[in-house]
Amino acid sequence: MSRQAQRSSGGLIEKLPVKAGAIAGAFAYVGGYLVTVVFSLMDTSFNHTFAGRLFYNAHFVDSEFSQGGRTETYNLLSEGLEFTVPELFWYLVPVALLLYAGYALTNRQYRIDSQGHAAAIGATVVAGYLPLVLLGTFLFEEEGASPETGTAIILAGLFFPLVLGGIGGYVATTR
Repeated sequence: MSRQAQRSSGGLIEKLPVKAGAIAGAFAYVGGYLVTVVFSLMDTSFNHTFAGRLFYNAHFVDSEFSQGGRTETYNLLSEGLEFTVPELFWYLVPVALLLYAGYALTNRQYRIDSQGHAAAIGATVVAGYLPLVLLGTFLFEEEGASPETGTAIILAGLFFPLVLGGIGGYVATTR
């Protein structure tokens, strides 16, 4: 297909609602963090960095603790801490919100050419989720403890929103 034909028919990128995806992704991130804050209040006194690291741990992103030139990693969920709500709940928070974000975004009045196009629309939630994941790695740092930046970008920032948002978008077309 010539470039002129691609311009006139619109490529896949042109058919994706990136701005709306960014907004949906940002809502999914903030919503997931707020749910984590609310439920972590049942077990601890409020500390936004603790809740933030717990939220990242629910994405399978370990926290790093650096002191005296030594770095250790840990995951609050797998360290055997006792929480009021079951461990599975914490892991389901980002999964459910990203699936819903992709589903809701795709369920809007877009012209969808195929289920692959629908999945791509849902995956655009990455445009809002990834920047907030990166920002959170700095905001949730306290006394040498923070989410692992590289793992956060790869798992929480890219893998989770691309895959789960895409699945949500795909499911929106199968109803």
